[in-house]
Amino acid sequence: MFVLQWNINGYFHHIEDLSLILNKSDPLVICLPETHFKDNNNCSPKNYNGFFQNRQNLDRASGGVAIFTKNNIEAKKIHLNTNLEAVAVSIMHHSKINICNIYIPHPNQTTSHDLSMLIQQIPTPRLIIGDMNCHNIIWGSKSSDKYGSELEKIIDDNNLILLNNGSNTRFNAYSGTFSAIDLSLCDASLAPFLEWHTDDIYDSDHSRIYIYHNKDHHPTSNPFQKWKLEN
Repeated sequence: MFVLQWNINGYFHHIEDLSLILNKSDPLVICLPETHFKDNNNCSPKNYNGFFQNRQNLDRASGGVAIFTKNNIEAKKIHLNTNLEAVAVSIMHHSKINICNIYIPHPNQTTSHDLSMLIQQIPTPRLIIGDMNCHNIIWGSKSSDKYGSELEKIIDDNNLILLNNGSNTRFNAYSGTFSAIDLSLCDASLAPFLEWHTDDIYDSDHSRIYIYHNKDHHPTSNPFQKWKLEN
């Protein structure tokens, strides 16, 4: 497995579940939104290095994002200038790949601008994942909201590929409804080599997302197709 993506909703609340997952799947990279870390209690799973962006100036731990990389691969944190909760690293896996993990708890009037500026700071090839908390029918929602439509435009403007296959990624226990708000985006050069799957929801309100990297896959035709709209 290449990447485990999971809104963990509290690292220490689900550390035993995470350990079981790692023993079974052994991903190279782990991306966790909602770590609920404070600066003085960052920790990493065994055999992983951690990169963190914690929510600041709070009486209790909440929010935050982390990326953990296997300690046998080269990884370097990417400096970000953003108001969003985000962390990014550059890793060497067959070739250089730049991964950004984002948590957007409450989209607002500045979110789309901030997200556009953030994406432009990530060098290509990019894998951009996170809990975006917005809805659009193109990634499995029953309807599209304002911020989901704006994110769709950002994806298109940056020539990104949506890896989601339409599966639900979150269950709302209060309303008894499912939604798709955890997204995985990448550059077109990466898309042919990545496979995206979700697991069932067990002990969290978010599904675990597994991204596999098939280094041996070689497309037999040019994936960048164009249409003659006048025809």
